[in-house]
Amino acid sequence: MAAVLPLEARELEFLECLNGARDVAPELLTAEPAMQRNIRDHPGLKCKALNRKKRLGGAASGDEPTD
Repeated sequence: MAAVLPLEARELEFLECLNGARDVAPELLTAEPAMQRNIRDHPGLKCKALNRKKRLGGAASGDEPTD
């Protein structure tokens, strides 16, 4: 995949956070507050993070996304 879509270290760290049952970390992708908010509030990313936490046993009550 690196040949098709080379990622920078901070982009890889973002994916590691997301896939490792940690939180969505938009500050790794951009310094712009509005864009960080958009990334943090993205339904697909919120769902992915919640599912990873549940799967890896890291979800506590209250971690469910609120819409």
